[in-house]
Amino acid sequence: MKRIILFLGIAWMVCNMQAQVIVTVDASQKKQTVRGMGCQDDLESAGRTNDDLLYDIGSSSYRAFAGENSEEGFNEPVNDNSDPNNLDLSKITGLSGNRLVAYQKAARRGCVFYLTVGSPPAWQKTNNSCCNGGSLRSDMYDEFAEFVLGVAKKFKEQTGVDLYAVSIQNEPEFAEPYYSCVYTKDSYYAAAKAVATKLRTNGLPTKLAYGEQTFAQGNYISWASLANNDPDLTKDICALAIHSYDSDPFGGGAGLPYQWVAYYKEANRVAPAKEVWMSEGGTTGTTIDAALGAALQFYNSFKYGNATLFSHRYLGRTSSPANYYGIKNMVRYIRPGAYRLQTSCSDTVSVLALAFKHDGHGSYTVYLVNRSSSDKSVTVNWAGVTGTFDIFRTSATDNCEWKGQTTLSNSILLPAKSITTLVCCSSNKLPTINPVDTVVIIKGTGSRTVMLSGISNGGESGQPVIIKAWTREGAAALLSNITVSYTSPNSSGSITLTPSGTEGNTEVLVSLNDKSLAMDSMFNEKVISIPVYVIPYINKPPTMNPVSDQQYPVSYINTTQTILLTGVSDGNDGKQKLTLTAISSAPWIATVSTVGATMVKITPKAEGTVTITLTLSDNGVNVGGGVGVTQQSFKVVIGSGVNAAPARDRLTVTVEEEMSVQYEIRDITGHLWLNGVIREKVNGIDVSSLSPGLYVLRLTTSGRTFTQQILIE
Repeated sequence: MKRIILFLGIAWMVCNMQAQVIVTVDASQKKQTVRGMGCQDDLESAGRTNDDLLYDIGSSSYRAFAGENSEEGFNEPVNDNSDPNNLDLSKITGLSGNRLVAYQKAARRGCVFYLTVGSPPAWQKTNNSCCNGGSLRSDMYDEFAEFVLGVAKKFKEQTGVDLYAVSIQNEPEFAEPYYSCVYTKDSYYAAAKAVATKLRTNGLPTKLAYGEQTFAQGNYISWASLANNDPDLTKDICALAIHSYDSDPFGGGAGLPYQWVAYYKEANRVAPAKEVWMSEGGTTGTTIDAALGAALQFYNSFKYGNATLFSHRYLGRTSSPANYYGIKNMVRYIRPGAYRLQTSCSDTVSVLALAFKHDGHGSYTVYLVNRSSSDKSVTVNWAGVTGTFDIFRTSATDNCEWKGQTTLSNSILLPAKSITTLVCCSSNKLPTINPVDTVVIIKGTGSRTVMLSGISNGGESGQPVIIKAWTREGAAALLSNITVSYTSPNSSGSITLTPSGTEGNTEVLVSLNDKSLAMDSMFNEKVISIPVYVIPYINKPPTMNPVSDQQYPVSYINTTQTILLTGVSDGNDGKQKLTLTAISSAPWIATVSTVGATMVKITPKAEGTVTITLTLSDNGVNVGGGVGVTQQSFKVVIGSGVNAAPARDRLTVTVEEEMSVQYEIRDITGHLWLNGVIREKVNGIDVSSLSPGLYVLRLTTSGRTFTQQILIE
């Protein structure tokens, strides 16, 4: 018996440990320092997402392109001259229009720029095209190196900053219908050496990001090893770069932990040690599952590859909000100069955990991803860290929204399939605003003004508060216009919502920004959500006329009796779906069922009295005081209506003849207290162990059943 008790105790302890996820941060194990977190430039061409990526997501690195299949951007459409050692920079095309403005803004923000060649100029290739693969001609290595030099100089001329690094080819083992060029290990090495020499001898600080392959081909180590084995070339390489996608229709594939470990090992095999960059990747999907996939790629690259740079490819604020805001959870709050600390997690299957500290900002960031379909409760153990953390969350229903504050001494709830970032930054307190209740607009009544209160900059003097409001991306377009009315430093303001004429529900996101410079001007924003409903009317409860009490003789036992309800309606316009349910207080005396919304069927089972409770509900929207449920009860008396036979210590049961009769005694909740078999005409059942109260005696023999309530006094 002792062994059984011990086993149960251990099982309970294991279950309890699994319920609480423990994340431990070891501040003594300092890992890599972040170089940059961001995106690439092909989203900037229309000029409509630059500010989102730069100021909302907070990109700190930008990936530029050269040699694409169009002449927009960096290219050399025709040979500048016949001398690869005499660059005519005027023949190198550069940035223009919105793209140039985007780059100049990013340069002023201090972003790290690296450039990837999409393809050598068409005239340098075997297929005379920037697209569909082809290869760099063997007689064009010096011309290609001059082209890259020209691009680097043109970039500096237009933006005022140097390229940090250049990658000589995007995914060099792929022939794609878009810009591409296919290299072998040796031809890539030769071209990279020509480019590195050209940049160095011309005095440029720009280094090489080597590789930019995918894990799928399996050649990334051998290519990097060839470069590392060259004592001259390896000095010109600052990073080994690779791509990793959770889902990629073009076959790029995802990097597994052991592959990242091997890549990091190769990056550090020879001096100088190289950084590891995930220079493109994430996900091509749009759902929260895709966002979690991108989070996994980020986690694997930083945890196992010790990556210092992460660049996400496909970001669309309106087309894939979950993905966009999932990246914001990461990029906005993990800043350049932050270093990762070793973390461990008790549930690495469900929860991904990374921790960062930035000495310059005095900030702490904990990045938590719950990949499972159930909520997780997490405790973070980080010795010596006692500050208050703000909580930012992305899920299927949250767009990197502020969810309150906590300390690490508290358990932190991670909702199912969510990304949560905890940020502690002592140099700024976020703006404040009081929660706003659900807004209900009756269709056809015009605009609705919603008051905002409790507004402040968090307590720091002199900080202005700027308020913006918009409809949640991906939600129904129920509002044709949203107008904010607020003047800082007032403690109140308002937003006016104008319906578009469509019924439904949506959410309005309200952001408050105090323009603090904390964490590169990224720790200054709070976003809250306001549920908004546009409905035709305030829902009234459904109706049904009262049902009188019912009296059935004993002869009705095991027959079905029907009651037709009258006065049934949805209480509104007659268009709502109605649902009727019924419950019997004692189903051993009478069972009950319903047919549709107007019929009740009762089947007596034994003498006694029961209460039948009917619930009629509609499918209306119950907001703004709306009610969608009506209940009523009535009694059903069967036979004499007497429910209980009294008993004290012993219950006497008499049968007509000696036979085997099974008995059960249950309480009114159905819990079984006594059972057994009686075989005599007169039998005594010991009920002294039962507490006073109402019970049900059930006798069964030869397929027949008798039920009787008994009262233990």
